[in-house]
Amino acid sequence: MGLLIAYIIAAIIIGLLAHRKNRNGWLWGLIGGLFLLPGLLILMFMPYLCPKCKNKLSNQEWKDKTCPTCGDITL
Repeated sequence: MGLLIAYIIAAIIIGLLAHRKNRNGWLWGLIGGLFLLPGLLILMFMPYLCPKCKNKLSNQEWKDKTCPTCGDITL
């Protein structure tokens, strides 16, 4: 029972991290629940996505809240 709770908590955390990077939180939560370590590692190295145009952003662009394609990012 404790292992099931740990997987559910891990799925929630990975889903929230995915949502922060503008990715599908439900899908990544499911992946994180099934494949905990690989799902987390893959998500960690994936770039942020622009919330408007869904293009990849560098870490600096994400921090500056600017997208080279559509301009300023408003969250």
